[in-house]
Amino acid sequence: MSKFWKKVLGIATVWPFAYFIMFFMFIVATIAAGPGDGGSLQGIYAMLFLFVMLIHFLTIFLIIGLQIFYIVNVFKNDRVGKDQKIIWTIALFLGGLFAMPIYWYLNIWREVPGENDYYRGLGSGDQFDPAHKAEWETRTGDPVPPEPHSWR
Repeated sequence: MSKFWKKVLGIATVWPFAYFIMFFMFIVATIAAGPGDGGSLQGIYAMLFLFVMLIHFLTIFLIIGLQIFYIVNVFKNDRVGKDQKIIWTIALFLGGLFAMPIYWYLNIWREVPGENDYYRGLGSGDQFDPAHKAEWETRTGDPVPPEPHSWR
């Protein structure tokens, strides 16, 4: 998948969560506005409500489509371990809004480091070549230490 489509998928994945916050603010603003006196604002609120409901239903269909896509991707993606496939499937099915962005970041967005890429994490210590490496090497040619003095 190209970077462009990964970004599009990422935006589509984050949209339901962002919409949830905007929808909640819209409902609070509608309640705060009160029933009104039947003036000109009633028509504007009615049109705005229809627009929000259209976006609401489209977002629901988007969530269903994303869940289907991600669950199919779990089983087709080689980056997901065999022991993690069922866990991701359950997480994506039950916790979609929260699990989908995490799965997208971990298994779709992040690049797989190649064999020739320089790993910048902590190493085991074998990669270091300090100036005092000779002091670290084991000395096998040392003479046997003398016997300790007997104080009897």
